[in-house]
Amino acid sequence: MPENQDKFRLKRDTEDKGGSDLARYAAFTSTPYSLIVYPLVGFGLGYLTVYYWHWSIFVAVATMILGLIQGIREVVKIGENLDKDKH
Repeated sequence: MPENQDKFRLKRDTEDKGGSDLARYAAFTSTPYSLIVYPLVGFGLGYLTVYYWHWSIFVAVATMILGLIQGIREVVKIGENLDKDKH
């Protein structure tokens, strides 16, 4: 009986997890949105500081660049998670 359990455990561990292709597809389709949304949110917050506190427009540009950096970090993190799940 223990031999059958070991075979089942080995077979279960080597099988691909159900739905992993769908999760991988969803992660790949979310990456362009990360690169678009993060800079827009950063620019929007920077623009609000320019509008309400009368700061320089460079604040909006700086926050947009920070949003772009965060979007790139998010894409890299998604890629690392997908690569880790693949192996």
